[in-house]
Amino acid sequence: DEAHGPSARAFTRWQAVVPGLRCIRGSEAGSAAAKKIGMAQARGTWMTFAEAFDFFDSRFLDEVENFVSLPRHAGAAMLCCRKIAHSDHPGLQPDVHYCRGQFSGEPRTLPATSDALAEPSNTGVFYLRSVIEKRRLRIKEDIAPFFEDTEFNIRYRLAIQKREIGVVPAAIYYYRIRAGVIGFLDSLKKHPSFYDTVFERGYLRIARGLKAACGVVPSFAQRHIFTSLTAQVAFLSGPGGTHLVARHTT
Repeated sequence: DEAHGPSARAFTRWQAVVPGLRCIRGSEAGSAAAKKIGMAQARGTWMTFAEAFDFFDSRFLDEVENFVSLPRHAGAAMLCCRKIAHSDHPGLQPDVHYCRGQFSGEPRTLPATSDALAEPSNTGVFYLRSVIEKRRLRIKEDIAPFFEDTEFNIRYRLAIQKREIGVVPAAIYYYRIRAGVIGFLDSLKKHPSFYDTVFERGYLRIARGLKAACGVVPSFAQRHIFTSLTAQVAFLSGPGGTHLVARHTT
């Protein structure tokens, strides 16, 4: 979305060596808007997202392809990969991502309604385009930033509740924490909607909607909301907040 000038120039270079790569240009509108546009343009069986400055392991796509090629994983309609918080700060632990405990271990599948995992982000997650188009699922920009990914994941899991979620630990997505740079999460503290809109139109709206439709908020949705809310509160509490979240979500 032209938010970072070098990105467009990098894509131009990649297009020369990567067949089928398309670059969609637009005004700077933020991550949620960019994802929404990308979803409308996607043509493959699966779709996934990456945030600026993050990066995939060199075998990321190969490991995902190996996972979905196995007959025992044919029921998977959502794939969650392992996230590692990669810090550029000297002396910090190599992995402090607060969901690290959910997506480690052996490759496996779980019922889509299982509350054993709650993926708060779209990054490092694969979705079936057919499900998204059939249910007309889109990212809701009015609850960005912070909760739009979790809210989308809840609605997507409701759409696939008779199928499975695949956990692919060997496919690693690196969430980058850059040294000397104010990151995206830090910038949220200055965003007005972070304190009111996200709660009212995000957490409360989906909880009330689920209760009205289902009679009760499904346990997996409760964990999604709790994980996201705990992360938000812990983040506001200061540098030690990530440890609080890790204890509740791993």
